[in-house]
Amino acid sequence: MPKVNFHIPFLDKDGEPSMEAEREKYKFRRNKDGSTEAVLAENPDGTIKMKQTMLDDVVSDILYDNYENDGSVPAVEKHLRGELAQKVLKAKGEVALTNEEVTMITELAGKNRPHGIGTRPTLVIQRIKEAINAE
Repeated sequence: MPKVNFHIPFLDKDGEPSMEAEREKYKFRRNKDGSTEAVLAENPDGTIKMKQTMLDDVVSDILYDNYENDGSVPAVEKHLRGELAQKVLKAKGEVALTNEEVTMITELAGKNRPHGIGTRPTLVIQRIKEAINAE
């Protein structure tokens, strides 16, 4: 079983740490169209708090996300994706993965996602493979 540390900064195409807006935990707002979105955390001066994007967050988003053909994916596989996402997030460091889990992550990372950092699947796959092959 390979041991992988996904709890590292996600680097952009220039090798710089990627930043994202910090969300308020468990706070959402309803939009006029009925959709919901997370409430962003603010600094005392009213600016949006930013945080470093971590690779384990990207991997868990990949596992939790929905893809075009997910309607035909068995519920058991969706459940396995969720369990793997939790395993990666809870590790906060090295996590032992089976070859099947590594394959699931890399295959899903290669699919086009409807939103988020996964819109650059080539970069995401590159960063995941770097973490998997790191010694």
